[in-house]
Amino acid sequence: MDASAGFPLNLALAHSLREIDAALGQPKGSAFRAFKSLSLREGIDFQVLHPVCDGPAFTAVRAAGRLYPGALRAILVSDEARRRIEQVLKSGVEASDE
Repeated sequence: MDASAGFPLNLALAHSLREIDAALGQPKGSAFRAFKSLSLREGIDFQVLHPVCDGPAFTAVRAAGRLYPGALRAILVSDEARRRIEQVLKSGVEASDE
């Protein structure tokens, strides 16, 4: 994602890790493990929403069913980060970052 795309991410266009798991038929936590294996940059590749600091946005994402029940924060990723996470999941091998 280039800097001109702006941040914070547009909530409607960003992807939650639950959505990525569901899209690929992966068990809970698969997208998170792939996410952690990559060197993604907060504010560029992903955004973390906290229920206290980002209350309305966090509540909206949760209410839309985009988070796992009990999630303490929301990790939303850009299209490019989603693509990289999906590559890791489809390959079945954790990334050694490019």
